Amino acid sequence: MTHTAPQATLPHLFTDMPAHRMLALFALYVIGLLMAIGLFLIPVYQLFMFAQGKTTWGLSSHISIFLPLFLAVVSTGYGLRWIFLMVMIALNYWRDYRHPTPLPEQWPFVSVFLPAFNEGDQIEGALEAFGVMDYPCFEVIVVDDGSKDDTYEKAKRFEGSYVWGTIRVVKKPNAGKWSALNLAYQMSSGEIILTADADGRVDRDALKRMVARLLADPKVVAVSGYTRVMNRTNLLTNCQTLEFVMWSGALRIPQNYSGTVLCLPGPLSLFRRSALEEVHRRFGTLQEADLKPGVFDGPFEGSTFAEDFDVTIALLQLGGRIEYDPLAGCDTDAPEDVFTLMNQRYRWARGSMQVIFKYFRRMKQFGVADHFKLFAWLMSSYVYDMALYAFGVAAQICVFVMALSGMQGALTMLMAFLFYQFVFRLVIGSIMITTHREKFKPLFAIPFLDMYGSFLLGGAFVISLLDEVFRSRMRW
Repeated sequence: MTHTAPQATLPHLFTDMPAHRMLALFALYVIGLLMAIGLFLIPVYQLFMFAQGKTTWGLSSHISIFLPLFLAVVSTGYGLRWIFLMVMIALNYWRDYRHPTPLPEQWPFVSVFLPAFNEGDQIEGALEAFGVMDYPCFEVIVVDDGSKDDTYEKAKRFEGSYVWGTIRVVKKPNAGKWSALNLAYQMSSGEIILTADADGRVDRDALKRMVARLLADPKVVAVSGYTRVMNRTNLLTNCQTLEFVMWSGALRIPQNYSGTVLCLPGPLSLFRRSALEEVHRRFGTLQEADLKPGVFDGPFEGSTFAEDFDVTIALLQLGGRIEYDPLAGCDTDAPEDVFTLMNQRYRWARGSMQVIFKYFRRMKQFGVADHFKLFAWLMSSYVYDMALYAFGVAAQICVFVMALSGMQGALTMLMAFLFYQFVFRLVIGSIMITTHREKFKPLFAIPFLDMYGSFLLGGAFVISLLDEVFRSRMRW
């Protein structure tokens, strides 16, 4: 009697996690779930007591019902969302534990796209990371998009053949990252495509992890990796670290469970060529007159600031599954000053709005019924965030004004809210850091997340919204 060896599987979160860390993670999860339920139920209870004429946090019933009602709606909406996310996160990791991703018997050839613009300080590190990649067969295509520094010259030194494949370097007139990706697409030969950034450092095992996920299910058309902040040099970059791991990670893990990851990040994303070909065939918009110097046709469009979000929504509208692997990571530089951050987030926010508007225009063709998951996630992620930002900031301003005015009980309400929020964020941050195999040091920035989110990210959002409404010229 012969025994066949069990098929090798992709290491998952719990593969080599010590028992005490698993127990700590479970305890944190239970605490986080209970606190999310509290965010939902406590304001409802307080509102009920208030409606009965009882004193609530010292606020007597002569105050209009509208203020506590407003605060309750904001808090319950926030809590309900986190209850949903926490349940989806648990389901995702239970599925990974019960059904690990099988490794393919043969690794397919991969084409790596590396668009670059004025990345002379970083391009060598990015190419060196691919030189030690744990993957047997791939090519790297570097497209210099009209850089004004020595990016092309530095990349050219790496051009040639290697044990695992080749590096090719080309230069073209500046026309935007989307066009550089399209040129690489035209030059490439791999049936699987990885996009990366010239200022990033892709993890040694990231490509294998993402390819295994892509091949495990023929319905999966793309896989998103996790983007880490490399330069954690000040408070601003540590806030961005928490933003990527807490806010983005807490959305993408539940989205992974439903196969509806909404944004494939430019620094690390994997695609099936056949899926990109279908996007180009169905949504291609360039005409002969549009092909000016430096402009190349392909699946990536230049009509928005967010070509990565744009192509993701197009793939989902065509019915594909998109997944997320938090253990397939890459390091990238984050803005270290407020001006650079605001400029970056202006582009991201305005690009996101443009893509959402484009999605609604395409709904006439695709409808909602067959793509309800995509519609629901867009409403509960991007649109919900925009609405919650406005209501959440207004709620905090109300409570701060009440506290400063000396109104009875307002200061107690404010301190209770801030303390509860701090503990909840600390718990969620610890869970997300553990699931992404991150370091705990950035948690010191949690008390500053409100200022970071409200004043910086919120400010960039307001500016981009006004520019989009008044159709201000897009500045690349």
